Amino acid sequence: MKILFIIFTSFFVTSFTLENNIGKYEYRRNNFIESIELLKNQKFNYERSEGFSNYKITGSYFVSGDSLILNSSPQKDKIIVREKNTGKFENKTFKVSDKKGNLIVFHLYLTLIDNSKIVIKDSFEKVKFKSAPIKSFHIVNTMGLKSPEYILEGKHTNFFEVQFENMRVFDNENWYLIENKIQPKGLDGENQKYYLTKK
Repeated sequence: MKILFIIFTSFFVTSFTLENNIGKYEYRRNNFIESIELLKNQKFNYERSEGFSNYKITGSYFVSGDSLILNSSPQKDKIIVREKNTGKFENKTFKVSDKKGNLIVFHLYLTLIDNSKIVIKDSFEKVKFKSAPIKSFHIVNTMGLKSPEYILEGKHTNFFEVQFENMRVFDNENWYLIENKIQPKGLDGENQKYYLTKK
């Protein structure tokens, strides 16, 4: 009997929490608009508009304490990397495109084995350089969208063919719920200083 009471109470509290958070949350500043609508079926509609950049994302969410967990639907890899060995180990080449094979302008952030950093900005198609062994890297596009940190698999890899997802992807992304406000994460994955307010 006690177990049934606990299950019922837990279900009631969860349902109440979800019901309490349903609605549209929005932030506007000059030509920038960001909003998310939380629906009853635990689905969401997300929109972001800034200048000529405008996109929409749908997906599912759940609430855990003060956290709103977002997952895009359909889910996509944020970055795909194919490693190769094509010659001298110290000569490194990165070839970057979007998922459709279109070349993009990007910034390359490298972490070497000794934890020193190399940043190569405003690159297009290929980056070639000589360096010590690389431990990991990430890509940032011109909109500020940041890929996850990619950790190298091969010890002697010197050619990296990278496919970058140019559209934002939510993959268990954690936003904070604060009363009738939501603190979003930016394209770089960092908490923003503004809040989306419930309408």
